[in-house]
Amino acid sequence: MPNPISLSAIKAAVQLLAESGQNAVKLEEDSSSNQSLISQEMRELSQLTTPKTLDTADLFVLLSDKSKVDPEQAEQIEAELLKALNYQRDGEVFDEQFYENCEISYESFMISDGRFADSLIAKTRITPPNHNPNLPPIVFIGGLIHKTPVYLKQMIKMAQVNGQEVICIDSPGNGASLQDARSNGPQRLWKTVEQALAADASLQDGFILMGHSLGSAVADYLRQRSELPILHTASICPIGNMPVDVFRGQSLSLPIVGSSLAAMIGHSGKITAKMKDIENGYKKDRPEEEQQELFDHISNEVWNEDLINFTATWLGKPSVWKQTQRDQNGRKVFADNYSVILAENDTITSNKKIEAWKKRGAHVIAGAEHSFIAGFDADRMQRYAEEIMATIPRYEMIDGEFQKSPDHEMPINVAYDEG
Repeated sequence: MPNPISLSAIKAAVQLLAESGQNAVKLEEDSSSNQSLISQEMRELSQLTTPKTLDTADLFVLLSDKSKVDPEQAEQIEAELLKALNYQRDGEVFDEQFYENCEISYESFMISDGRFADSLIAKTRITPPNHNPNLPPIVFIGGLIHKTPVYLKQMIKMAQVNGQEVICIDSPGNGASLQDARSNGPQRLWKTVEQALAADASLQDGFILMGHSLGSAVADYLRQRSELPILHTASICPIGNMPVDVFRGQSLSLPIVGSSLAAMIGHSGKITAKMKDIENGYKKDRPEEEQQELFDHISNEVWNEDLINFTATWLGKPSVWKQTQRDQNGRKVFADNYSVILAENDTITSNKKIEAWKKRGAHVIAGAEHSFIAGFDADRMQRYAEEIMATIPRYEMIDGEFQKSPDHEMPINVAYDEG
């Protein structure tokens, strides 16, 4: 059994990542410092996921598995890891008031079936104080360059609306979820997440699936192509596919497409948080202090993607517009087990025909921008949580399975005009 990782090794690893300004650093074979104990420990630490590369996934594995660290330093190590992974505010680990008495736990799922051997899915589980085990858990998949800490306050609020457990997942290649560079395009986005969810015993009876931005693409793939027991899917500020959704008005904005293509062509496939369009997505309807704090949380994010895979994901993802059924009046509306939630002032996944989407059943968050569910303001997050959850039917455990509750009413995003 390998020696436990020490606090000093973790601090050295955190400093190395911070100095690099990125979420991954390749460790050279020969280094002037590789004879030191710390350097050797850092190499052992890097091998927790991809060998020879030190990254945030390695740190998350330590956070989720305390058996790998020095037990005498476990408390200090946890604090250091929470700080390094941005589960913090103003230099301090989030306090009990921020968590609102929710229990937070961390789980990492390594995939080792050969094809996806270098994949890791990072999960943050939120169990609210009013947890009702007769209600299905919620799985939330984050977006491009957005990692769980920026969503944490929103998810805490979401969990408490009805007392449902929330499992937050970083999209592959984002945050602490490791992207397998050997698999391509859409496969790496949803297949790895599918395996992680299939192995989670708490989800076996059914769950609500949510995705934001890039995470909505993962959710849509899972909804249409997996056999997971998904009760309802909610796509928040979804990425539209090409050409159906784009023709219908829902598309990535031209500036973000242009910036992404330029990044992939000019910077070895790396899309970073330093792209101005991503930074600008945080600059609406927020105090300057919160804008800066959010951007500090994601500033070292780097998403490795090449032009072919980026295009394949965009072209190949299931259409949002087509996920429909006929209502009682014979009109096409979004399926009863599918919610579409748009932000009125979205400049990233902008919608030029928003009224048509509202008629089909999409719910529009007034005054919101693309990253409206990222932030720390408790009152604003509470309002968004209630509004989002109102678009989803209530399911309860009845006779051993999740069913729509008998007193279920149609969600507020009514799919047709009453008159």
